[in-house]
Amino acid sequence: NESFMQLVTESDDEVVFYSEKTATPILLNKIFLIAGAPGYHTGLKHRGFELYDEIFDYGFDTEKNDKLRYEGLIENVNKICSLPNSELAKLHKSLFDKIVYNKQHAMNLSTTTPFAVTELLKLIKQENQKPYAGPLNMLL
Repeated sequence: NESFMQLVTESDDEVVFYSEKTATPILLNKIFLIAGAPGYHTGLKHRGFELYDEIFDYGFDTEKNDKLRYEGLIENVNKICSLPNSELAKLHKSLFDKIVYNKQHAMNLSTTTPFAVTELLKLIKQENQKPYAGPLNMLL
């Protein structure tokens, strides 16, 4: 609750997959970095999230070599750890609007049916001669 940021370790470092591990700091209003597959942070940005480039160098994000990618991640964490608490408090305050935006964006995504699913539902309704009994049934 009182930490400045959260370092998230995703389960897979080869495939970008957004799990509850990534959602947790976002929904708890935390600044975060993800130890995951190459392009993880870039993917978040493409999905409308705002990154904390005021304090982190995301150059590591596209690195294919795991060791080098994690070294870049650790450099960012070490930089934050070297700052006094008074500086961290100022940084947190300056990033507060971005933190709140990311939470609100995540909440919006969690209540919106993605376009691909909407299109799939249309196909199911049009093409299916017998009643559909699959997991998307509750959305029909």
